[in-house]
Amino acid sequence: MNRRASLPYFLLALGSAAYLYPFVRVLWRVGDEGTLVYGAQRVAEGAVPYRDFFEVMGPGTFYWLALFFKVFGASLPVARAEVMITCVATTLILYWLAHRLRPGSGILPATLLLAITFPLWPTTNHHWDSNLFALLSFAAFVSWLDSSRKWQLITAGLLAGLTTLFMQQKGALLLFSLLLTICLVRRKQPDFLSSAARLLAAYAGVVGALVLGFYLAGALPQ
Repeated sequence: MNRRASLPYFLLALGSAAYLYPFVRVLWRVGDEGTLVYGAQRVAEGAVPYRDFFEVMGPGTFYWLALFFKVFGASLPVARAEVMITCVATTLILYWLAHRLRPGSGILPATLLLAITFPLWPTTNHHWDSNLFALLSFAAFVSWLDSSRKWQLITAGLLAGLTTLFMQQKGALLLFSLLLTICLVRRKQPDFLSSAARLLAAYAGVVGALVLGFYLAGALPQ
C-alpha cells in the first residue's frame, strides 16, 4: 500500500482513537470488565483458567489482555488501552472490507460502528475481542479469494481458531461459513479439496494447541 492509499487509514485510526479516548477514561458499571481484568491479571501471574479459577468466558480474552499486562504492567489504563486498540483495529478492518466492495463507501459503516457500538460498552469485553479476530480472519479469507495465495487461507484458518478461543460458537460458525463459501465459490476448481483441508488444518492446529496446553497444565478435565 503506497503512502497516498494508506493516508485514509491513518486519519481514520487517529480520528477513531480521539473519539474513543473520552469514553475509555470513564469507569463504567459493567460487571464483565472486573471479571475479565482480574482473570487476565491472574493469568499474567501464572494462573491457568478453569484450573485455578473458573469463569464462563473462553480463555482467549484472559490471555489476550494478560499479554498486554505482561508487557506494560497490570493496570486499568493498560486494560483500557487494549480496548481502544481493539476498537480502532476493528474499525479499520470494517473500513477496508467496505472499501473493497465499493471504493469510497468505507467511511459510513466505520462511522456507524464507532457511533453506536463501542461508546455503549467501552470496557474489556470478550465480544469485542472475538469480533476483531473474526473480522481479521474474514479479511484474510476474502484476500485469498482475490489472490489465491495459500498463506492467506492458512492465516484465515489460524485466526478463526483464535476466534474460537474467545467464543467457541462464534469461531465454529465462522469456520463453517468459510468452508461453505469455498464449497460455493471454488467447488469446480481443482484445488477445492486442498483449500478446504488447509483451512481446516490451520483451524485445528490452533484449537489442538489449546487443548494440549490445558492438558499439560492439568486443566483439561475442568
